Parts: sequence; structure tokens; C-alpha cells
Amino acid sequence: MAEWTGQKTLEDVLDAARQWKDRCLLRDGSIFGSGQLWTRENFARLKEAFVDNPIEGDESFADKLRTQLKDASPHVSQLAAEAFWLLNLFVGSGNMRPETKRDRIAKIWELSGAELPNVPTLSNEALIGVANSGAAFITLVWKEFRYLVLLMLAWKSLDAERQHQLLNADDPWGFCKWATSFEDGDARAFRHMILFLCYPVFFERICSQGHKKRIYVTFRSKLSDQTDPFENDQSPCGLDKAIYAIRQKLEGEYGTMEIDFYKDPLREQWQPEGTNDSAPIDPSPVAAGHVWIEKTIVKGRTDRTEGTYALGHALWSPQKAKGGQDIYRFMREVMPGDAILHLTDNEGFSGISVAAEAMHEFEGVAGTEWGIGPSYLIPLRDFVALDPPLSREMFFKPPFRNRLVGLIDAGAKNLFYNREPSLNQGAYLTTAPQKLLEILDDAYVQATGKHLPIASGTLPPTADGSVLNRSSSDEMQRILDRLQSRDLHFSPEIVSNYLLALRTKRFVILAGLSGTGKTQLAMAVAESIAPKVRTEIVSEAQVPVIEQRSTQLENYRIVAVRPDWTDSRGLLGYYNPLSKQYVAGSGLELLLLARDEVLRANQENRRPYPFFLILDEMNLAHVEQYFAEFLSCTESNQPLDLHQDADLESGAGQNERAIPRRLPIPRNVYFTGTVNVDETTYMFSPKVLDRAFTIELQDVDLRGFGKPIEKSSKKGEFVLVNLPTLGNYQKPRLNDWKSFEQLESGAVHTILLDLNDILTPYTRHFGYRVANEIAAFVCLAAQHTDGTTDSIWAALDIAILEKVLPKFHGTQEELDESLLAFFSFVVTADRNASVLNWADLKDRWEVTDGRLVPKLESLAPRLPRTAAKIWLMLLRLHRQGFTSFIS
Repeated sequence: MAEWTGQKTLEDVLDAARQWKDRCLLRDGSIFGSGQLWTRENFARLKEAFVDNPIEGDESFADKLRTQLKDASPHVSQLAAEAFWLLNLFVGSGNMRPETKRDRIAKIWELSGAELPNVPTLSNEALIGVANSGAAFITLVWKEFRYLVLLMLAWKSLDAERQHQLLNADDPWGFCKWATSFEDGDARAFRHMILFLCYPVFFERICSQGHKKRIYVTFRSKLSDQTDPFENDQSPCGLDKAIYAIRQKLEGEYGTMEIDFYKDPLREQWQPEGTNDSAPIDPSPVAAGHVWIEKTIVKGRTDRTEGTYALGHALWSPQKAKGGQDIYRFMREVMPGDAILHLTDNEGFSGISVAAEAMHEFEGVAGTEWGIGPSYLIPLRDFVALDPPLSREMFFKPPFRNRLVGLIDAGAKNLFYNREPSLNQGAYLTTAPQKLLEILDDAYVQATGKHLPIASGTLPPTADGSVLNRSSSDEMQRILDRLQSRDLHFSPEIVSNYLLALRTKRFVILAGLSGTGKTQLAMAVAESIAPKVRTEIVSEAQVPVIEQRSTQLENYRIVAVRPDWTDSRGLLGYYNPLSKQYVAGSGLELLLLARDEVLRANQENRRPYPFFLILDEMNLAHVEQYFAEFLSCTESNQPLDLHQDADLESGAGQNERAIPRRLPIPRNVYFTGTVNVDETTYMFSPKVLDRAFTIELQDVDLRGFGKPIEKSSKKGEFVLVNLPTLGNYQKPRLNDWKSFEQLESGAVHTILLDLNDILTPYTRHFGYRVANEIAAFVCLAAQHTDGTTDSIWAALDIAILEKVLPKFHGTQEELDESLLAFFSFVVTADRNASVLNWADLKDRWEVTDGRLVPKLESLAPRLPRTAAKIWLMLLRLHRQGFTSFIS
């Protein structure tokens, strides 16, 4: 049933829609009172006032409507208010908050001379909406209202028998075709809205035709040519029929009707790349990601004090400066869930809100300084006013003044202030790195005694840990302490590397010496992340007592890989046709637990907790044979095929629990494989290495063994200052590549392009996937480390080491030239430099702490970690005639 969304307030909205349908659509009554408002005569007069009397100019839709109604009768004004209520009943608070809806409805209603009644259909619960309408609905709302008026006028012109025939409770398709047949009916968002409000069982809470088409394309393989309605009917209603048929198939596969195309695990399949035409956002809080600072003038600007573009309602800017400069480029990088700090009137921070959608292009706002022209628009939600505001006097005075300047000295760029310090002129939207948030929060605490909402948790929790998180250092130390309690010694860089690699790619290979604790590292991270959950224990006494206990979530499974594995049965299990039972493997058990957690998190409107599948001695068998299905499904978002027994899927079979026929890999599952290399193991193919981050754990610090491990402050050390939150994995996106292009003024991007060019003649270059994953890793590092130049270059060094170099293995004849060219480049960072000669090289450097360092007055490598590994591989190549990354 499409009427499940996981939102607690959905029933209030649908109940309001049912009341409207009964009192206004099938009868001529009123949704706010007892009068006769929804009549043909009143709609005919509303058409004369609004449709037949258009007003050109810069005024808002609401202002124009009030002008158009100034000579209308009281009943027509009240009908217009109720029609405006219906137009926005579907619209979520990401576009328009309940208070704003109620205020605008009241202003229209009060044109009749009466006060707006206080009725349940005007409550916050009824007005909170079900999904975001999208920016096009906001900017073209007059077209939507026009469509509504004409649709209702035509409806009221039908006789009662025809109305009941069209509004058949069991057959929505006649009403669908009728509503679509009107002018612009196939283009209006309100068509989708009214279909959902009238028939929530049959229609999705989706008001974008583009999203519906993308969903159809993704899932149409579930329908045959005979069962695909869109195959024979290419109309909008044919598409809706097809999506309804797809929903029925998916409900069977998942064994539940509680699925939603805008929630995982479905959303990750049809919208994995986070495209700009962002999906509707639930009115309930969603996770925030990055933090931005909007510097804007509010005083004297009506567009910023009320309406669609008011402070906290939207960010908007021209696409280019008057001189053509791309100074508003950060508007393209804002993603749904990002937090916005509002610095107003050059006085201080007055509020915080959350991005409801990614950037949309629109025509601008007439009557403003920026005016009409190609512009960017980002709708906002959940505005929180700072009381009191954080004034510039608070954060520009010592000691915060010195800390702000120190942030610039450390290499931070694109900030809202300069070195004086004073506010940068013209910097509309700027970045807010972790250190800056800490400074601002400390200033607010000193002045007011309380934290900023971002720090105190008033805003939603972060999606990936990039919003201010005071406990990140404690979290890192907790992981290090857990490792030490197991007599293991890992540097903060290794732990940071592992966490960020999981966040980027969710499949990590840990290679290295036997006994270094690779499996224990994966276990320690999983256990440190595992939350406390409440469980009910029922006693076996004569009078049972239910006791609630808090226990740690069991969020990982260790699977020992066997040498005889030749397919996925060791992980997934198998179907026994004789007993008609499914014998589940440990891997499948974990996937089912993770899937249940995703469904539970959707119901509770929170991020799902992460689960970890740890494959011990992963290369004892051919990975390409037993793990191929996992690799394919994680890349394609296609489900795993398990069996074909309908009874087993429904729960009516011999198993204790239902086993789905097909199971998508949940987004909250992460894979780690540990690897040893000896005569009993197999090498990885390029296909496997291409789909993983490969971290080598060869360094053994016996001198530090047993001593407390603390977060390192060594120069050049790669250490996270805030930990990425796992549980809602998103594949690297094109936006990551675009953001990567901007880092360090494009220098790291140029290095990667040059490296690929250098490796191309040797057919050792890499593809789009590897390039984008390197970009994503470095961009995440910029958010989760201190963001300095050293940290960003260290991240690039690590990413190249773990994504490009692992595929180098072979004989001296195969690798000598390519490895020397690779080595020369990572040392010099100059694509035009001559390839270094091995005979001249071998005595000039040595490897210390996993980095290549010069012995004498020699050139320090630009990418020292990658250079160190290539150096060791070249040593082995020239001594043994063969080398590989994993040794």
C-alpha cells in the first residue's frame, strides 16, 4: 500500500483529505465550516476573478490573488482560501511550514470579512504535508492553482452519477484519465497530489513525472511484457499503473507493504547518484551533512522577510556575478540535509536551517537587487532562530579573533571573513569547516552559556559526521583503547584510513602480516560503533515479568572463508528442494538483520545502524567465484537471487522466518576482507581490486607495543577530527568529482589527471569509477580532518596508494618501465620530469613510518606513502624478478 510512508502524521493528512473528499468533492460543502462553498457557481466566479483576470508584475502569487479577489463575494474568497488549503495539503514542511500555510490561508479567508475558524483540518498535524513539492511547484504555483480551479469547475459541472462513476473506490484509473485530460494536466504537480490524496493505496506520494519515469526504468524488469501497463499505454496514467504493479511485486519480494520509493532500500536503487532534481523530503527531520554560511541582508527587503524567498525559507542567488565570475559556485554543492548558518545584516548569526533540496535553476526574483535572470534556488526547512543571536562582537573579540585568524594561517579557504578579521564583501555562501564551528560555538557558549543548535543537537544528527560533533575525539580514542585492550597496536592514521575507506566504498581489503590484528581491527570498529538497544526479556516465572534491558547491538558477523568455496553458498546458504527449506549462511543472516534494521529505522525516522560482514582469510578461495554476486549487486544495485519458492518467501514454508526470493544488499551493510599471502592463497583479480580500498598493514611498532595510543599530532599525519557516520551508504557521485576539482585551487585534481596520462601508455591507467572514488575519499577527508593542505594531500596520497597501485603485479619485464614512471611522478609531481634511473635511486631514500624519506640532500617525495610502496615493490622486482602490491 502506497499510503505507508513511515511518517506518524500521515494519517492526519489523509484524514483531512478524506473529509474534503466527502464534504467538498462529492458534496458542495466546506472543509472549514458548515456553509455551501464548493459549488459550480462559486468556482465559475473564482475562475472569472483569477483565471480570466491575470495580473502581470513582480508581486508574489499570494499578493496577486488577494488583489484579484478584492471585489469577490465572501463565499468566493472563502472558497479560494479552501482551494489554497487543498493545493498545499500534500506539500511538506520543507517547502512550506504549517504555520506559513495557516497564515496565508487566513489572509485569503479574511477577505470575506470573517475570521478563519479554528478547526482540526487547520492543525499542524493536518498541514505538515507528506513530501516536498519541488522548486518548480513553488515558482509556477499560479499554474497549479489555475489547474485546480479549472479541474474543480469541470467536476462540479458533472452530474452526480458521473461523479460517483469516476470516483470509484476500487478503480482509480477513470478518475486518473479524467484529471489528466485537462489542459496542462500531464505537466502539473497537483495532478499527482490529488491522485495520492484521493487514492493513497494506488498512487505514490510522488509529484514528479521525471521521478516516476526513473523508478519505472529501474524496476520495470520485475514486470513481463504482458503485465507491464506502460508497455501498451504510454500515458501518465499508464505510467502510474505500471508503478502500482511494480509496488505489488516489491511488496511480495520484501514480505511487507511498508515500503516507500523515497526511503531505503528502494531509493538507493533508483536514485543512487544523488542527482540535482532531488526527491521530496519527509517533513520529519532528516540528517544534516555539510555546514554552510549564508551572509545576507534582510532589513528593508520584503523578499527576505516574507514569502517563498524569505530568510530560512530559501537560498537564492544569480548563477554568475555581473562580471561573469563564478562566485556563487557553492550553491551547486549544497545537498539535502546540509545545515545553513544565517549571518544577517552584517551583524551576526541569527538562525540556522536545513537544506530541503539540492539546487534548482530558476528565473530569479523580480523587484530585488539581483532581479530576473539565470539563478539558483535551494528550498530550506526547519528554521531555528538563535535567541540571542551570535553577534560579530562576540566572535571577533579575543580570544576567538586570534583563533579565527589562525584558521586562515593553517590554510583554510573560502571563509566568510578575512585576516583583519572582518566580513568578506560579496561572499554570499561560504564553507564552515569543523574548526570554524568549534570557534563559533565556543564564542556562543561564553556569551550565552549555551551551545549553538548544531552543537547541542537541536538540529537533526549528521549524515556523515561532518557537522560539529564534540565527541569525535572521544570516539577515536575509544576505538584505540578497545584495540589496546586486545593487545593490538594501530596508529590513529590506520584507524582513520579504514573508517574513511568504509565511508567511501563499503568494501575494504585489509592485507598484511599474519598476527597484526586485521580481523580484530574490523571487530573493534564495529563494536565501537554498535549502539545500545533496548530489549524485552520475559521471565519464565508463574506470573511472567517483562524486564527491559539495554544491550549492545550485535552488528557484525565473522565468516571464515573455506578453501573449497566455489560459489556463494558459503555466504548465502542454499535452498534444499527436498525439504523445501532454505539453509541460511552467516552472510545472509546478517543481510536480513540489516534489512530489518533499515525498515525499523524508516518507521522511526532515523538513520539505520551499520552492520559489518568480516571475511576472514578472504583469499583462501577464489574471491571471484564466491563473492562475485556481492560485487555485482553492490555496483548495480540489483538484488541477490536466492530461490523461487513462493511459500518460503511468504513465511508459509518450512523455515522459521520468511526468506525473500530476491534480496537487495541493504545500504547499511559494509564488507571487510582480511588477507594473508602464502602458498595456500590466491591473488586478487583486477576486477576485485577495482571495487575495493586495499589497506596494507605491514608496519609493526614493537617499541610502542603495550603503550597507550593517543591521537597523533605529527605533521603530515592523516587523522580524522570528526568521525564519518556509517549506516546510510551512498556511492560516490558526480558532485564529488566537481568538488574535487575545486580543492587546493585544482592542484590535487591536476595531479590525478597527470598520473592517469602517465600510466596510459603502459595500459595501467584507471577508469571513471576509481577516479571518482579517489575524489570522494579526498573530499570526505577535507570535511572530516582539519581541512589543511597537508591533510588533503595526505588523503590524495592514501587514495592513490590504495586504489591505483594494488593492480600492479607481474614480472620485471612487465612492470619495470611503468613502475619507474609511476615512482618518478609521485616523487616530483611533474608530468614532464624525466623518468628516474633505478641504479641512481636505490641508495638515495629509505622508508620510515610508511613514508619515503630522503637519506641525503635529496628531493622529498610529493606523495610519500605511495612512493614508499613503489620503492619497496621496485626493490623486490629487481631482486626477485617479480613483484606485487600485496606481499
